[in-house]
Amino acid sequence: MHLLLLLLLAPAQADPPVGSVPEIPVMPPAATAEETALPPFEPEVARAKRMYFEGQHERSLEVFQHLRDRLDAGEEVPESQISEALQYMGEVQYQLGDRAAAWRTFEHLLKRDPEQVMSPYNHPREVVHWFELVKQRVSQATAIEDLPVLSPPLRPLPAWGYAPFGVPQLAEGRTARGVRYASLQIGLGAASIASFLYLGAVNDENHPADWSDDEVVGRVNRVRYGIQWPTSIGFYVVWLTSHLDARRAWFRDQQAEITVGLAVDRSLATVGISARF
Repeated sequence: MHLLLLLLLAPAQADPPVGSVPEIPVMPPAATAEETALPPFEPEVARAKRMYFEGQHERSLEVFQHLRDRLDAGEEVPESQISEALQYMGEVQYQLGDRAAAWRTFEHLLKRDPEQVMSPYNHPREVVHWFELVKQRVSQATAIEDLPVLSPPLRPLPAWGYAPFGVPQLAEGRTARGVRYASLQIGLGAASIASFLYLGAVNDENHPADWSDDEVVGRVNRVRYGIQWPTSIGFYVVWLTSHLDARRAWFRDQQAEITVGLAVDRSLATVGISARF
C-alpha cells in the first residue's frame, strides 16, 4: 500500500507548477560566410545582360544598379568588368527611354577612363551615337579644365612713362634716378642746341674773315660730328633708357609673369595655345 502511494505521488512532484520555469528564446542560426558574401561581380553582369537580351529591361536595370552600388561602395573590380557593366547599364537606361540617366552613366564611365570605346558590333547604333556625344562633351570639358588660369591683364604703362627729363622716374617716386636722367638730358640737349646754333652762324658766313673755305669746312665738320651729333644721339638714348627703365619697374610692380599653356582636344583634333607677356 505504501509503495502504491509513492508511485502515485511521484509524477505530481516531478512536474513543476505552470509558469514557474522561464522560457528560453530560440535564436536563429548565425549566417555563414557563404550566405553573407556578395555574388561574384562578373556572373552578375552576365545575368543582367541575359535579362536585358530576354526583354526584361526593368529587372536587368535593377541588377545593374546593385552592381553600380557595389562599385560606389569601393569594391575592387577589374576595369574591363566595370566598363562592360556601365556600358550595358547605360544602354538599358537608353532603351527604357531615360536618356538623361544613360548620359550620366556614360559620363561617369568616361570620367574614369576617357579612352573608353563602345563597339558598334555589340551595341545598337543609336546607343553608340549617344555614347560618342557624351564622350565628346567630356573631352571638351577636360580640355577647358586643362587650360592654365591666367592672371588678370596687366595695366598698360601710363602716358607719363614716355615723357623725357626723368619724368617717369619722378612719377614712380624714384626721385634720385629721375634727377640723374633729367640732368643728363638737359646737359646733352643744351650742348646739342648750342652746337646747332654755332653751325648755323658759321654757315651764314658769320665767321672771321680770315677763315679760308677749307678751315670753315673743317671747323663745321668737327663741331657737327664731334659735338652736335653725339649730343643729339645721346639725348635720345638717355630718353629711351629712361622710358625702358620706367616700363620695367611698372610691370615688375605688377608682378608680371610669362605664362604659356597648351590644351589638346583629342576628339576635335584641335590644339589651343594661350600666353601672356
